[in-house]
Amino acid sequence: MARATFVILAVLCVGLAAAEEAVNPPPRPLHLVGDHWTPYEPPTEFPPGTDVYVIQPGDCLWDLARKYLGNPYLWPQIWEKNTYIKDAHWIYPGDPLVGVTTAAAVTEGAGEGAGEAAGAGADATGAAAAQGAEAGAGTGGEVDGVAEEGGLAGDLVAVGGEDDVYCFAYLDEEGAKPSLTIVSAEQIQYQFRFATGDIVYLSGGTADGVQAGQEFFVVDPGRVLRHPQTNAKLGRVMRYVGHLRVLCAQDTTATAEILSACDAIGVGAWLKPFEPIPIPMTVLTAPCDRCELPNEKAKGTIVYCKDDIVSFGEDDVVFVDLGDADQVAPGTVCTIYRDNPVAGAPYITTVRAIAGNPSNSGEIYATFEGFGLYKWNGSAWTASAESGRPSPVNPQNLLYTASTSLLYSDLYFSMGVFRRDAANSWTLRQAGQFSGSGIGKIRPAATPGTFYATTYDYLPYVSVDSGTTWTQVQAANVTNYASQGFMRLAFLAVADHPNGGRMLAATNKGLFGKLFASNQWNRIAATGLPTSVLSGIAYSASAKAWTTTRDGGLYCSNDSGNSWQSVSQPFPAVIVDLVARGNELFLLTDGAGLLRHDGTTCP
Repeated sequence: MARATFVILAVLCVGLAAAEEAVNPPPRPLHLVGDHWTPYEPPTEFPPGTDVYVIQPGDCLWDLARKYLGNPYLWPQIWEKNTYIKDAHWIYPGDPLVGVTTAAAVTEGAGEGAGEAAGAGADATGAAAAQGAEAGAGTGGEVDGVAEEGGLAGDLVAVGGEDDVYCFAYLDEEGAKPSLTIVSAEQIQYQFRFATGDIVYLSGGTADGVQAGQEFFVVDPGRVLRHPQTNAKLGRVMRYVGHLRVLCAQDTTATAEILSACDAIGVGAWLKPFEPIPIPMTVLTAPCDRCELPNEKAKGTIVYCKDDIVSFGEDDVVFVDLGDADQVAPGTVCTIYRDNPVAGAPYITTVRAIAGNPSNSGEIYATFEGFGLYKWNGSAWTASAESGRPSPVNPQNLLYTASTSLLYSDLYFSMGVFRRDAANSWTLRQAGQFSGSGIGKIRPAATPGTFYATTYDYLPYVSVDSGTTWTQVQAANVTNYASQGFMRLAFLAVADHPNGGRMLAATNKGLFGKLFASNQWNRIAATGLPTSVLSGIAYSASAKAWTTTRDGGLYCSNDSGNSWQSVSQPFPAVIVDLVARGNELFLLTDGAGLLRHDGTTCP
């Protein structure tokens, strides 16, 4: 990837070369703007205080970036600020550039920094490395610090690498169609997935404008992306999976070599003309902490993470719904935060469990990740200080067995099940009965005093004595499902119909059902669910079945799980689990606290 990138960058300074004109001819037609000729429509008016540089004969973006930004590989940052330039290979004397002299003034006044250059091509070899070293921008070279507003200079560093920009994604229109695709390959009789160095054949040729030497992104079309809060369609996710160069072209076909591959490339992949993607540079600043007060800067939402990961962290690449209108530009540093929706609740947390007293609607308990047990007083949450209570940081289950008793277990499986008595003190009721698998979720059955527990094993457990003893819910045929595919079957949550007769189970292999009188679990061919991996299952008192999916969606069913409808109401965060209390659903979210939802009707 680095070598291919260098070829593109270096050619910016040899615009008159014959090969360059053959592959990237200069824009046409030229027209007179003021006192010079240009094919573009450069701006003629600028806001007060804007520093404008006028392009001189012999200039190229590569040299301007080296001179004014201290690193030639930062040329795309100049191009980004001057969007009227349609082809960065061709710039014209007399045209204006903004953002060049301003950067120069900052650089000259900031003094030397100690950061290493990490821009695109920093590890290039040969002439590129030599040229970068002369400019102080090669591997291990120093760059000038960039001063923040009213502050001292810091280290200029890349906010990502080539893989972050060339192996991520972009959004396209939902109905977009490809103009060029991969239709076959040289080794098609031996393989169906292709990678770096493989030769592939394209669906277009010279009649479609395809020429030898042209380069294209290889793109894999993905799903339509919706905003996680408003549910509005944002576009179709298009994943970059590689980069290829055309070797030769015929009338209606072309032959190309894959220069780099981020993922397996298959026949049918779309192609998009290759354009260098800038790797932003920024000045590192001290991160804010949880005690910092809110500010008035633009606020947005993470709407997508690479590969549809829903729990992500350092070095993951994401889409956010902020842009130019919000004063967000490449290199802008944003703080990830979560709102505190309820007074008294821990500020940054995930809700693990919730339980309400069936005889006292005002008594509700919840466990918050990292903070333990909290009690609701009608308007705010307060930390519980009851005696004997274990203190794991991530208690997983919480539920009433009677008006004064709760079951409680530890996510790390080391403490077992605790029970609270009438004196509000806790004692260990059970430990070590779950075959060493540890406790996953505990949920009440329709029959009072009966509970189901999942254990990250292929069968759930049942207790008919309020959590004192537990036995496995046997099923003669479940081992058949457990051995299918590469993923071991795991029961994640169990619920039974409020009127009796049928049990539902959410598993990592889809939805399963079982009649009470039967000894068989059977996979339900459920329609309407977007993924086979379910995270929670519950029945409301009105006999509606509800489930949450791995991607954080909420779905309901009127027919005990055979068909499902999406609850399209926008939620402020990903839903990780749900608990039914009568006809009221408590939705447990990753970062937005607890949400209540009416469980009486499906959409």
